[in-house]
Amino acid sequence: MKNSNNKFNLMITILGVSILILATIGATFAYFSSTSKSDSQNIKTGSITLKAESSKANVINIKPTVWDPLISTDAANKDIAQINLSVNTYGTTVKGAKYDIYFTTNGVKLNNESGLEGGSLSDIKWKLVDSTSDIIGEGDFTDGDFTTPVKANNKSIIIDSSAANEEEATKTYILFIYIQDNGQQNQLQNLSIDITMSAKAVQ
Repeated sequence: MKNSNNKFNLMITILGVSILILATIGATFAYFSSTSKSDSQNIKTGSITLKAESSKANVINIKPTVWDPLISTDAANKDIAQINLSVNTYGTTVKGAKYDIYFTTNGVKLNNESGLEGGSLSDIKWKLVDSTSDIIGEGDFTDGDFTTPVKANNKSIIIDSSAANEEEATKTYILFIYIQDNGQQNQLQNLSIDITMSAKAVQ
């Protein structure tokens, strides 16, 4: 929308490519699916373009595991689910513009089926990793689902407005979700978790 009170405000549209990925991750413990989305925003003095696309790397049966930075961020640990997010900012003209990565979930709950014991929602962990394998955000699901988008990165990500092409302007991220092995955790069996990821510009 155009701000009539300020002729320098320009309307920008964040282009989004939404991909719904449904797969049977975790016949033993958890199933994951993911989507990506983007929203339109008003940004002052210039334009920002964000194109977000997500995909899944590991399509596997996961079980409780331990995070090991030596093997977890390169897909070597097959008991950690991965949702990839690619953010393309080519065409952005606002210097110093930034964006944040958000996600929501549905289906994070204990399995109260008779006879199952052990496990808590705080055992389900998440980490956001950038293309250099640095962890830029992490947490757990102690309070259950994130029905309101939660910011996944600790610090807003600066857009390179001088990128010469789409390849230079594209950054990739991985959201890892796994069950921290704490012994008997049968109440975390057969979870079906839907994940939506998005990128949103900030001023």
